[in-house]
Amino acid sequence: MIELHSPQYRRITLALALGSFLVFCNLYIFQPILPQLSVHFGVSETEINWVFAASTLALSLCLVPWAITSESVGRRSVMMGGLLALPVIGYAMMLTESLTAIVFLRAAMGVALAAFASVAVATW
Repeated sequence: MIELHSPQYRRITLALALGSFLVFCNLYIFQPILPQLSVHFGVSETEINWVFAASTLALSLCLVPWAITSESVGRRSVMMGGLLALPVIGYAMMLTESLTAIVFLRAAMGVALAAFASVAVATW
């Protein structure tokens, strides 16, 4: 058991805080540029909103399954897997020109974000 105010407690708290910050940065990063994306892809604001909604929907649907998975696989494995998947998905998103691909990659990003978020809440 980790003791309150120990160096290990501070490291874990810092890691969870930084990870949580990363989750919300990744989740909301596209929101300010949605109007520009709408113009770029020539679609309505309703259609371009799927770029944002896909990640939020995937995150909300995957929180409980990831929490259950972390009980059998291990919390650290689930958290690290989710965090390591984020740059891979981000790189793939950078290489695509298709709006459909971006929406699916944002959904995949939501799944990866849920891996960290669900376990971080259970750990805390």
